Amino acid sequence: MRLILKWIFFVTIWLAIFGIMALFYYFQGLPSLSDLEKQTDKQIVQINYANGNRIVNRGEFYGGDVKYYELPSHLINAVVATEDRRFFSHHGIDIFGIIRAYHANKKAGHIVQGGSTITQQLAKLLFLKPEKTFKRKIQEILLALQLERHFTKEQILTLYLNRAYFGSGNYGVVDAAKHYFGKKVSELKLNESALLAGLLKAPSKFSPKNNRKLAESRSNVVLKAMIAEGFLDEKNLSELDVDLNYKIDRAQRFYFADFVYEQFPEFLGREKESIIKIETTLDEKIQEILEDVLDEFASQNSKKLGKSQIAVLLMKKDGAVLAMSGGNDYQQSQLNRAVYAKRQAGSAFKTFVYLAAFEKNFKPDDIFEDKKINVGTWLPENFENRYSGEVTLQQAFANSLNSVAVQLAKDVGGSVIASIARKCGIISKIDKNDPTIALGTTEVSLLELTSAYATIANNGIPVIPYTIAKIENGEGNALYSRISSGFDPVISEMSQANIKKLLRETVANGTGKNANIAENIYGKTGTSQNFRDAWFVGFNDDYVIGIWIGNDDNSATNKITGGSLPAMLFGKISKKMLK
Repeated sequence: MRLILKWIFFVTIWLAIFGIMALFYYFQGLPSLSDLEKQTDKQIVQINYANGNRIVNRGEFYGGDVKYYELPSHLINAVVATEDRRFFSHHGIDIFGIIRAYHANKKAGHIVQGGSTITQQLAKLLFLKPEKTFKRKIQEILLALQLERHFTKEQILTLYLNRAYFGSGNYGVVDAAKHYFGKKVSELKLNESALLAGLLKAPSKFSPKNNRKLAESRSNVVLKAMIAEGFLDEKNLSELDVDLNYKIDRAQRFYFADFVYEQFPEFLGREKESIIKIETTLDEKIQEILEDVLDEFASQNSKKLGKSQIAVLLMKKDGAVLAMSGGNDYQQSQLNRAVYAKRQAGSAFKTFVYLAAFEKNFKPDDIFEDKKINVGTWLPENFENRYSGEVTLQQAFANSLNSVAVQLAKDVGGSVIASIARKCGIISKIDKNDPTIALGTTEVSLLELTSAYATIANNGIPVIPYTIAKIENGEGNALYSRISSGFDPVISEMSQANIKKLLRETVANGTGKNANIAENIYGKTGTSQNFRDAWFVGFNDDYVIGIWIGNDDNSATNKITGGSLPAMLFGKISKKMLK
């Protein structure tokens, strides 16, 4: 008996030693909670509208912060009932929850419940990588115990909801409430809270953006869990509005935010700041107008649009980008077609052909014969193969007559056309020896084409498009402030007056009539070969708007021309802006 006790004693000592060594091992590299406020693996970049309101945060785990007192009680109850029913009584880990999850998973034959508490999930979000290893699980438990000692339950739950992922690109309950329901967190109803709580288990799978039926089925599971935990009476279910009023949010503002996030390092020195605040040029009200108009327009013209994407840029005459949409829906595709897609400009490029001609002393009243022509083996044709005989340059431009544009380009010369296009802001490669540049075979982005038209709107003074007005660090110290470029005009006053006259005639009586909502609207349509791209770029006294419609695979659209949907969309946006 003595020998057995002796062995038990030695085994206990060795187990204790191994336990201490194991704890020491798992404590190695464990972050300190005192560094919580500084804890981030990436630089935190807050991207704001021009008015200071936040567009989005990049480089951190969460969006906006909400205080505990702003959380509706039914949201708290929904999260606790679903994620961690003993949250307010355990000390960071829930042994009973682990046992319950084990039995439930064993019975089902696969994982149907998790044993991690909300505190453990927070520890993982704040400090640990998503890898599934035994060491990480032990560190998660140790961190959870520390969190419970340092913070109140209310603080832990608030931290968790501010950092949790809710699907469709939304980190934090503030962004989730705004994205799915267009509400503040404090305004959430019971069924809305249940849906958000249900997302936490599998955000992408249960997102109503991906599967509305599955999302609402999951929210019913949450409601039943709330009843089981005594947070809700069964009779309350019959009083719920089963049709959730989802806010349609295509999140097109994030195209702009991504572009800013890619650009901002170019404006800073080598020293890295932990917190960056960027004041952009994006006008919150105008961006909202653009997104609302686009949603309505796409719905009304869905049959004609088919699979086509719409990209829109709206800027001030000095190049400040006020609104942007790089595609139909940011959640579906993050490709920013307003900035990175280069497509043939079609007749929208003729503006630079005629500008070059005016710089060579041609006049709007000069007469050309609109007729069938050939340039070597190339036989350029007018739209629908119709010809008008003798016309003025003004008439030829307004009606986008290809025959006259090719003749004019031949008289002016490709070098002169390429030079004036570059002066205005076209930075893409232009083949000055290719006669087809007269018809816009040069591939350009919507950003550079719109900024080139902004040069015309800006009285011939070159425009460099910009999105960032000011950058500060976390302490509010300025790291960058934009200074006006101060260029001299690159277009003569006479050429400027002549081209504006032609652009106005296009809208008043030519191919751009669908955009003619006021007497101070100027613009040009463009349609590339086989209806692959449809453009309208125009301006008034204050704004320049560029619109492109096309397919990502460069296939033909449903015979969309620049004078149809793009010009119509320009008119709708401009009308809203003038209200």
